[in-house]
Amino acid sequence: MNPVSDMHEYERLFELSIDMLCILTLDGTLEKCNPAWHTTLGYELSELHAKSMFGFIHPEDLGMTSLELQRLCNEKKACTFENRFLCKDGSYRWLLWNAIPALERGRIYAVARDRTDRRYNEATMKESEGRYRSLVELSPDGIILQCDGKIIYANPAAIKLFPSTNPDEIIGASFLEIIPIENRNMIKERLDSVIETGKPIGPVHAVFHSPDGRIRYLEGTGIPITFMGKPAIQTIVRDITPFKLNEAKLQQYSERLKHLSQQLMNAQEVERRTVACELHDEIGQALTAAKINMDSLKRMGIAPQVAAQIDDTTCIIGHTLQLVRNLSLDLRPSILDDLGLIPALRWYINRQAERAGFTAQFSSVVFNERLPAELEITCFRVVQEAVTNIVRHAHAHRVSIELRNDQHKLHLMIQDDGKGFDVDAARKNAASGQSLGLLGMQERVLLVDGELNIQSEPGKGTTVLVYFPIGIDKSKSTIPKGESL
Repeated sequence: MNPVSDMHEYERLFELSIDMLCILTLDGTLEKCNPAWHTTLGYELSELHAKSMFGFIHPEDLGMTSLELQRLCNEKKACTFENRFLCKDGSYRWLLWNAIPALERGRIYAVARDRTDRRYNEATMKESEGRYRSLVELSPDGIILQCDGKIIYANPAAIKLFPSTNPDEIIGASFLEIIPIENRNMIKERLDSVIETGKPIGPVHAVFHSPDGRIRYLEGTGIPITFMGKPAIQTIVRDITPFKLNEAKLQQYSERLKHLSQQLMNAQEVERRTVACELHDEIGQALTAAKINMDSLKRMGIAPQVAAQIDDTTCIIGHTLQLVRNLSLDLRPSILDDLGLIPALRWYINRQAERAGFTAQFSSVVFNERLPAELEITCFRVVQEAVTNIVRHAHAHRVSIELRNDQHKLHLMIQDDGKGFDVDAARKNAASGQSLGLLGMQERVLLVDGELNIQSEPGKGTTVLVYFPIGIDKSKSTIPKGESL
């Protein structure tokens, strides 16, 4: 081997190394530095030569560095330490030193590696971990980490959710043991799927019974994570008991409101029928009697001037009588009570077509028995309101109504070729109380658990689709006894 050649190779390695290589005296004076010092710290090598390294070290790290060099010389073996080193721009960078003494030569051979980014990342991760831990500890939701079915962490909120479990014994306990027996199989299947598929699950709902006898509703989600190289699950559990109780109260209020609305509708129908009967039986008969009397007076041979007045009065009475009959039929057509929905709809659409001058088409299936009273009334009133809107606003030439049943549902479709309208705008007007007709249709349909869908665009006509469940228990009718509709 050629010592000169070997020395040349060492020099090349010294120059090309990306680590900061240097030779120091035993008191810390820099004798030789490779170009990596310039790359890392920004100094020219001449600015470092024969300078004490302690002139570049952060004041807080001077004592530690001095002790490390003393230990290096005393123990005569390699050592590793970190400190902050001053850069030419005035900043400091963290350096990891590996040094070995050569006491016989009065030298120290050292390698320094820039760890600033790593230290920054470690500090950032530590800070992030601290924030995450604070969030977890302070979270109102229960957070549980489990690995191999055992609880390895539970935050304070999670411990409070399971008061029957000793807080000191929850760590290391089986997660399924704190779950009520009736829910264990379901929750085990969900947790197993998290491990098998690597996908989160949730929300899962379970009912818990507190030691004081109260029922608690919990909602949980499971997220797959890795702990110590093993698959684990982070479970987030939330107490939704207040929401469930409020939901139950809202449901009760909704049912109560629905019942009151149904009673109001029934009272309106009873009142409509009563008024219709009064108009037909009392006022109608009185007007008919007055008309007969006028005809009798005319046949008595009275003066021509009086006869002309009698004719005019008779005409007025006849017109008023027709108005009373129309009003009575509009309030409550007797054909609906006597013959049922289909004859009533056929009569109504033909009557309105004759009045308004549009072409009407009506088709329906044949029902083996009468539909429940509420359903017949609701269906008729929806058609009545829809046709009234067509006459008032749509100015349609053709109107078709179809009634059929399909899979325990009654389908009602009302179509026209009128000018159409903006459905969204109409719904907003209805919500603000500006369109009582549409609001009334929606209310009636909802009271019998139906669905209302309106399709329309300006210039393209309108289609009203209504779906009613047919299987209504007649024993649950809210119509008062003795007031059948």
